[in-house]
Amino acid sequence: MSYEKLRKTWMFQLLDLLSKENLKGFHYLKTKCYKELYEGFYVYAKKRENQDDDNIEECVKYITRYTSRPAMAESRIIKYEDDKKMIRWWYNRHEDDQYVEVYQKVEDFLNDLILHCPEENFKMVRYYGFYSNKNKEFTRKGLSALWNQKEKTHQKYK
Repeated sequence: MSYEKLRKTWMFQLLDLLSKENLKGFHYLKTKCYKELYEGFYVYAKKRENQDDDNIEECVKYITRYTSRPAMAESRIIKYEDDKKMIRWWYNRHEDDQYVEVYQKVEDFLNDLILHCPEENFKMVRYYGFYSNKNKEFTRKGLSALWNQKEKTHQKYK
């Protein structure tokens, strides 16, 4: 995983979301963030201790811890071709609920699947608060209100 890309993407997405609200003085803050925080916003995404990318045995242990809680239902796998080492599977795209079939190398499939395995003892909470996909409009309005409140307070003490 490229942590540099993750940090910069998180910064871009958050600032882009806020810039759509036309907040007073926000353009200055956005420009300042891009100038001073050239590495992006901080993202807590630590590498596991003693992680060795070439250690297959450790990787297998890590993956098998989550077999009782799979990241994807087995019923979504359409076909596995052992001779070609290819897999066909499907998902419904969240944006438009469109059915999508994917045909890819097994190695790539496993890499994509592993990204959804949480760290050991990590407590999963889905669809809650700021990260909720269901509340994007609410989140944008909430952030906008907080920003405007900060601006009013800042103007009061100038």
